[in-house]
Amino acid sequence: MNWLKLADGVTGLFPKKVQVVLTYGNSGQEIGKYKLPEEFLPEKYDKPTVIEIQNQAWRITKATLVRDKTYLRSRKLLFEVEEMTSYEQGSRHLAPTTAFPSPLLGPKSLFSGPDLGMPAENWRQIEFLPTSLLPVIQEEIAIIEASLQPGVHADPLLGYDSLHIRERIGHSNLELPLTDLQQMIGGSETGSVQITAHEYVQQSFFFSTLNYRYYGIVLDGIIKDLSIEAFDSPDDEFMTVLESFGLMLVDWCNARMILNEIAETPENAPAIVSPDSIL
Repeated sequence: MNWLKLADGVTGLFPKKVQVVLTYGNSGQEIGKYKLPEEFLPEKYDKPTVIEIQNQAWRITKATLVRDKTYLRSRKLLFEVEEMTSYEQGSRHLAPTTAFPSPLLGPKSLFSGPDLGMPAENWRQIEFLPTSLLPVIQEEIAIIEASLQPGVHADPLLGYDSLHIRERIGHSNLELPLTDLQQMIGGSETGSVQITAHEYVQQSFFFSTLNYRYYGIVLDGIIKDLSIEAFDSPDDEFMTVLESFGLMLVDWCNARMILNEIAETPENAPAIVSPDSIL
């Protein structure tokens, strides 16, 4: 699921702007018009998407691109939306897959630093796993990939027809000292993961670097599960984590994985692997 927060998308001194018009999907009544940075908006609306503007979260049910004939490059987006608090998901799912087991929620307990808030559906959707799990990961991704094929669900903005529970993966059971990881990549003050307004994932941690937001489960200072909130493409920091701890990254909702394969190429680039390429 995409969760778009305006503050997260503002980059650069003079970002290109796109006019966005929000209307209620059930009545057509206009909610408001906004000028949003182009990089804040996704290229495709092919999955359930929430847009948060001025601390108000809206579930997008239809997205239409309109071009203004007056100016060649002028365009605007029309979003039909519903308030997240009143949206009825029905039998469809916000994500094609979910982690197992579900995180244990309760009062904040471990760390006092800044917290990371996220919807429950995003928990462990982009995670680091031992390379020894590659055969199982490959089979799991093949199942998820089938639900992402065009035509499986009529309108991807409204959700997925099926939900694959990753029972075979379970907990990652990593053995990474939290302080070692933070010192290696320059982590910020440690906080916790907040799923709802009043509940936190028990034994959770969160810290950020210049490039990523890391989170997971830690027991007695040892990381057991490690994930990142978002991922675009490999960089030096990312490769350091993979190489130092013998890990791979799995982006479950997009059915892709990244291995630190030592390929015979001039740039020695990391491999972005799909199930078809490793069968």
